[in-house]
Amino acid sequence: MEENKYIQYINNNPDDEARKKARRHRRAVARLWAFIAVFAVIALAGFGAFMLINAYNSGKINLELPGGSKTSTVSVDDNTNVQNTLDDLIGEEEEVVVVTPTNPDPEPTPEDLFDEKLTEMIASMPLEERVMGLFIVRPEQITGVEAVVQAGEGTKEALAKYPVGGIVYGDKNITDDVKFSQMLKSTREYSKYPIFLILSDGNGNEGLTSKLGSDIYFEQGAIGESKDPYVAYTKGLDNARALQKCGLDFAIAPVADVLGNDESLAETYFMKDRSFGTDPSLVSRMVLESVNAYKECGITPALCYFPGQGTLTQSPMDYVTTTLITPEEVKAYYYDTYKTAIDNGAGAIVVSHEYADNLTTDNMPCSLSKDIYTGILREQFSFYDTVLITDRLDATVISEYYTSSEACVKAIKAGADMVMCPEDFEEGYTAVIEAVRSNVISEERINDSLKRVYKIKYADMIKEFSSAELSAGD
Repeated sequence: MEENKYIQYINNNPDDEARKKARRHRRAVARLWAFIAVFAVIALAGFGAFMLINAYNSGKINLELPGGSKTSTVSVDDNTNVQNTLDDLIGEEEEVVVVTPTNPDPEPTPEDLFDEKLTEMIASMPLEERVMGLFIVRPEQITGVEAVVQAGEGTKEALAKYPVGGIVYGDKNITDDVKFSQMLKSTREYSKYPIFLILSDGNGNEGLTSKLGSDIYFEQGAIGESKDPYVAYTKGLDNARALQKCGLDFAIAPVADVLGNDESLAETYFMKDRSFGTDPSLVSRMVLESVNAYKECGITPALCYFPGQGTLTQSPMDYVTTTLITPEEVKAYYYDTYKTAIDNGAGAIVVSHEYADNLTTDNMPCSLSKDIYTGILREQFSFYDTVLITDRLDATVISEYYTSSEACVKAIKAGADMVMCPEDFEEGYTAVIEAVRSNVISEERINDSLKRVYKIKYADMIKEFSSAELSAGD
């Protein structure tokens, strides 16, 4: 199968056999000590019982009360004789110290083995490939052509030079569903490592869905009006199946934003057609059912757009916008929604370009802020294994104020695991590599992010891989 080419990057390690032998040796030693301890305890107990019975039968221990009942009273002289006999016998043997055996090396779980192999694989990769694995780009950014509609030698050479972590496709990349599917299939085959293949609008839009041979088109706002989570599931399932049919495996969806409840602004909210509504509880249920639908089709959903664009009246992609949401409101509106969705399979979170003066102290848009990635999402919400992704860095509000070098370095240093569509990809990844080499960004920071990404990409292989490793270790 094609997937097996990825397994070799995990399984090929010259130290594996030595490590397996060491584990088997440690288990054998632990079993030997356990046997010795049990044998010693049984032997001492049997010897003690034998001596007591022998003493009783020889009349040295009187167990009779005046009334004829038994007692454990022993005369001082006779007890001294018994003790002397025991001392003489025991003294003939060397002293044995029985230590309760411990297991200093507990049997590794499948997850432990999987994690260990990922760590080893990442450590063996060139720095350039590790860094490029954190970039999501448009196909044109690595091929240099104006519009990519097929994957031929140009794509093959581009992926050999730039093994990026993901590719985002838009309207200009799709002529029809058959050609698009073939392009994705070839792209996946050409990639050295597993790669996220993404549609620019994960919820679908009328133009894209028609090109994909489907009449599926929906807006989350209309679904929210139904107030029925099952509708969110069925519509999400229709959309996920259309993406899956083409070979896509990652969606920037669903939108988890909660709309503001100011009726005077209701028609001006930027997300009014893309949010499930104003009720955090209803939004949470709708988001969960959407996540269930995507996961059922093998699509990794990325929740968007933290910390919520529901009260904005302008797009944070095009304008400098500020949300006044407070830390308390973020926790009340979003923590349960995100936590439940992540626990049920949402693997990533997309962070918005809006400013949040009540949440950040570094005067940065949320997509570049350490207060958001590290302070809230990692430390406060404990989303340690979730992949955190910037919104598109070619957005006007970013490209007008930051170079691609600045934006990519700031985002990854702040805690982003992946950066999406910097305006100049080559400038951005070159700057990140230089930042690592000059210790502006630690190599550990790169490795941690790549491991989170690979835990999603290699997730389907964990059972097969772990079972084989455990069997080989017995």
